[in-house]
Parts: sequence; C-alpha cells; structure tokens
Amino acid sequence: MKKKIIIICGPTASGKSSYAMDMAKAKNGAIINADSMQIYQEIPILTASPNDEDKKTIPHHLYNYISIQDNFSVAKYQQEALAKISEVEKGGYLPIIVGGTGLYISSLLYGLNIMPEIDHNIRNNVRSLLQEIGNEAFHAKLTSLDPPVAARLSAGDSQRMLRAYEVHLQTGKSILHFQEAEVKSQLADYDIETIMISPERSILYRNCDERFAHIVRNGALEEVKNSMHKGSSKALGFEQLAAYLKNEVSLEEAITLAQNKTRQYAKRQVTWFNHQINDKLIINNPKYL
Repeated sequence: MKKKIIIICGPTASGKSSYAMDMAKAKNGAIINADSMQIYQEIPILTASPNDEDKKTIPHHLYNYISIQDNFSVAKYQQEALAKISEVEKGGYLPIIVGGTGLYISSLLYGLNIMPEIDHNIRNNVRSLLQEIGNEAFHAKLTSLDPPVAARLSAGDSQRMLRAYEVHLQTGKSILHFQEAEVKSQLADYDIETIMISPERSILYRNCDERFAHIVRNGALEEVKNSMHKGSSKALGFEQLAAYLKNEVSLEEAITLAQNKTRQYAKRQVTWFNHQINDKLIINNPKYL
C-alpha cells in the first residue's frame, strides 16, 4: 500500500489553513508549508502565518524560519519539503502540505528542472562582460559558445543570454541540457490527494479585504517597520505599508492599495491552480467560510 500525502492548495485568504487544521486534527496530521512568504521569520503577521496556538496544537514545519535577507529558491524548497515529508511520516504523522505558491506545489507533484548553482565570481564576470561590450557583441560571443541557444535568443534578451552564458561557463554544458532533462515527480511512490480550496469570487475578495485590515490592526505595521532596514519583501502589503511608514501615502491609501494587490494576486492564483494542477478535488464552500 502506498504511503499517503494530502496537498491543500488555493488562493490567499481562501481558508486553506483552517481547513488543514481541521484535517490534521481528524487524521493525526502534521502541516508542511508551501507558501513562499510564510517561510520568513520577520513577518509572520503580515503573511498570516499560523499563530503560536496553532503550532502548539498541530505540528507545523517550514514556517517563519528564513530571514528576508536570505536567498531562497524553488529547488531549495523542494529539497527541504521532501526531507520534512519523510521526517513527518517517520514520526507517525500524515503529511499535509498547505500553501498557495504554485511552483512549490508543482515542484513536489511533477518534479523540477534543477539548474546548476553558479559561482559568484562567474556571475559577476559575465555581467561585467555584457556591460563592457554591449548586447550585440555579447550575443555573438554566446553564438560561439552555445550556437543552439543563441539562435533562440535575440540580442535584446539580456537576462536569458546572461543565464545561458553563465551556465555554460559553470558546467561546460548548454543550458538546454538542463532545461530538457526528463523531470520526474519525487512523490511517485505516494498516494497523493490534492484539494483546492476555491471559494466563490465575492467571498474570496471579501476575505482578502477583511484579512488585510485585520493583520494591520494586529501588528503588521510594526513588523514592516522593524524589517525595512533589511530590504524589501515581495509579501503582499509590505511595499504599501512601507510607503505609509515613509510618509508617502496615508494609512487608508496603503491599506486600499494592498487590498487591491491582494485581490489581483488571488485571482491569478485561482487561474494558475485551475490550469496547472491536475486530478484535484475542488471545494468551493468550506464550512468555516
């Protein structure tokens, strides 16, 4: 019999965490994060991470443990999540993966093209070369180094040219070698149940607005204030609340802007999960909404 895993996905503010908590209580589960913003330790309130009481009630993993100053990738997430799944299972718990970051979830369900790590010096040297000789000459050099890739890229596509060049210098192989490698799911030996929480659009948007107003009342401003010196964050609302703290907008304007961004993001998530995640059960009206 295959070992079982449950994946709960869906847009922000859909109620995934509450649903996962109920399921974990019923099935002796442990919750593993699949949200790219809830990994950060400085902003648990802003990212609506599980609170201390939830973490005491049910085991939670991969939450609030990385600094916003640190680099993190889908490949790193995949590695750490797979290790946690194994650890949770050996501890006698049902792994329940919860989150709204589509690439994190698809990396577990369908695998991931693992690109090589690039040495810091190689990366800097390649970027300096492009700045020194310009796009046209750089494209000519890439053509000499990796003709098939160069033929696919225009001289104006700086980012992809840089990436192809540095990968070839690092590995001696074309970036196509890595992009076209066969990708396999790392969870092929598991029985996976995938559930998408997808409330009716008006309910979802109301939840987005109400939740953001709630987190602002409950400490998100202080989190942003204490984290701004470390740089920016892609967390929903960080940029808008930082603008308020810098006296660039009023608090009301910041909240309205952040709520708009949150609703737009939720809409994109719904579209992504509908089209990219197969064989899922869609729940539109969870009992707690």
